[in-house]
Amino acid sequence: MEYLVIEGYKDAAENFIAETGGTSPVDLDSIEDRMRIRALLQAGDVASAIAQINEIDPLLLELNPRLFFALKQQQLIELVRGGRVEEALLFSQEELAQKGLEHPELLPELETTMSLFAFDFAAGTLLNSQSQPSESRLPSLLHLLAWAQDKLSEKAEFPKITNIFTGEFTSPP
Repeated sequence: MEYLVIEGYKDAAENFIAETGGTSPVDLDSIEDRMRIRALLQAGDVASAIAQINEIDPLLLELNPRLFFALKQQQLIELVRGGRVEEALLFSQEELAQKGLEHPELLPELETTMSLFAFDFAAGTLLNSQSQPSESRLPSLLHLLAWAQDKLSEKAEFPKITNIFTGEFTSPP
């Protein structure tokens, strides 16, 4: 039962209780809350995950500064990953720097996270110095392919590329 609850298998936990005649050690509805938060974090929507946590337990993040810092740190990483560097810098100054001042033991982690900026800048500079583009053209080419297929499908039926990794095509009806 403990495994089912911790891993988020609400339906299986309910079936287990029904079949064994036992009781649940926790409110099974809390499983859905945790799985929603997990899904938000996996999707990179850290701000919504923090809001969900605060809705469930308003004191949790206040009483666990390390957890709150880790979530804010992930939020910064998602900004950098999304190429929103200026927003990430502002976010780190407004959100993370203050936490580092309040909890000096978190400063080494903050420094490590901030190295993402240096790496991003250094990698781009290094590529430019070697006369290489700093960004791949593949994503824009894939967007162009999808756009061209959509436009062409308005005029005629043709086999479309559905999976660029396997080269799968769909045939017209």
